[in-house]
Amino acid sequence: MTRTSTIGEAGRSAGRGGMLALLGVAIFISLSLPFLLTSVLRDLGSIPNLDAPILAGLETFRAGGGRDRAADGLDSDRVSFSSPLDPGNSAPIVASPDRVPAEKDRAVFSPRSEVNAAADVPIHISLSQNRQQQQHEPPRAPQQQQQPPPRQKLQQPRPVRRWAPRFPQFGTESFERHCSWAANFTRRAERRRAGTDCSFLARPTPTSNEGVANWASEVAIGAVFAQQVGCRLYADYGPGVDVGRVLISVNPSSPGDEYNWTVPEGYRCGMKDRCFGARPYKEKNLRIFTRYLKHKLLPPPEYRFIYNNKIETGQFDELARTALPGFDAEEGMACAIGSVFELAPSAAEFVPHLFTEIIPALRDDTNTFVLALYVRTGNTDKMANMEREGKEVKQKQYTKLSSFDKRITECALQVERERLSPESQAENSDEGEENSYPSKTPSRIVWMVITDSPSVGKIIASEYDEREVVFEGEGGSAANKSIKRRVLTTGARGIQTRKQRNPSTVDFAEAIIDWYLIGESNAVILSSSMTFGATGAMRTARPLYRVGNGCNPISMMVEKNTTAAAADTRKR
Repeated sequence: MTRTSTIGEAGRSAGRGGMLALLGVAIFISLSLPFLLTSVLRDLGSIPNLDAPILAGLETFRAGGGRDRAADGLDSDRVSFSSPLDPGNSAPIVASPDRVPAEKDRAVFSPRSEVNAAADVPIHISLSQNRQQQQHEPPRAPQQQQQPPPRQKLQQPRPVRRWAPRFPQFGTESFERHCSWAANFTRRAERRRAGTDCSFLARPTPTSNEGVANWASEVAIGAVFAQQVGCRLYADYGPGVDVGRVLISVNPSSPGDEYNWTVPEGYRCGMKDRCFGARPYKEKNLRIFTRYLKHKLLPPPEYRFIYNNKIETGQFDELARTALPGFDAEEGMACAIGSVFELAPSAAEFVPHLFTEIIPALRDDTNTFVLALYVRTGNTDKMANMEREGKEVKQKQYTKLSSFDKRITECALQVERERLSPESQAENSDEGEENSYPSKTPSRIVWMVITDSPSVGKIIASEYDEREVVFEGEGGSAANKSIKRRVLTTGARGIQTRKQRNPSTVDFAEAIIDWYLIGESNAVILSSSMTFGATGAMRTARPLYRVGNGCNPISMMVEKNTTAAAADTRKR
């Protein structure tokens, strides 16, 4: 017993001794590691073609920063998520490849091209020889690290314009310069070849309480989505409305049918078919599309409410840098709609003299100054309420303008005077070809009055049509001059186009033609925050005046964190 006990105690003592020895070795290594790394880093720092992220990661480790994502090969802009349709199935979303590296990701030495720019030969350095050389060299002053300039935001607020030259039409070189992203079908061709075609459909739901303004905004959103990932865009207004009698493709004969947005007969739209609704989505909700499309999708501006919610500077920079190079948030709806549809010749069936008088007058020449006035009286909603209550629908006949309607015409007169002032004439005298509307003094003035009350349109025409507009000559020394003003209106009934009341093709046609004509102007004047007039202005990126804003043009973009109109407080 005594001998066995002694052997057991000896074994345990030997075991404890071994553990203590291992612990001592571990302590020695932990204390020596920083000095070893320092020595290695000193050697590596002189190798100019070493990969910068690796060296930066080692530098961070030496400083006690722990594991570095760049050193581990992890990109902080790569995100994984689980699809709500298939929990646990993760798919990567790859963000911009040209992100600005963080401080820890930057190289701490000059690149090889700076060290040995003249010799394009491999450099072989012995670490031991290099260490010996450094021992005999005098200490070098620490190299000052060059800080790269901060990345400029792509989307910056422009000076608010009082009026603007006409937005270029599809098919022109100017349109291509403004909207190159809207006519790039490379991704779509790739999908077609791979058999992974997809589509976005702009169509109001049967119970929708929204009308033409919402639909037009969703067409623009669908176009931006479709171009990002190479999908088709389809658009219609549901059963009962023949959109093709009013609108046609801007390029119906294009090869590959890229511009054909008409919905095929019997077409079914579902996620299994890679067909998605063209509507606003929050960025976090767009992740579900990645599983089906294998491509990250970024949200475009929600154009219908953009003047209420505003665009913050830099908000859509990732969209403009990666998904749609050249995308401009302020002109995005103009490029989207301008590459999708235009008025069909058969639209004249719904608005008499549309192509014989109205359109020619608005597009007469570059010396015509056109103001679009959108006067919303409430007649549209009153008639919709009568219809819902089963009452006979009657148009209210106005005999004079309300005080609020007069503010719209007074604002138009003010903008007119500003445009005809000698200062404005000098300001516009040297504009380039692209901005050559009115070159100096307008030779004609046209008001395009859009209203939901035919009687109000007639009142404005009777008071302001064919009136002489007198103004001072250029330079202030010439005698006063005068030109005539022309007032146009379509006489549309102002019928509500919300889908839940089953609008007819005639209802849709009158509304969409009025909406379209708002953009045929140099500036738009409207009351309060009516989205019908605002989206009509955005169809061609027109400057927008709200009479509630003191007859001043308003901007859709603000500096980041300076607007009180946040997305969570948006009013619809």
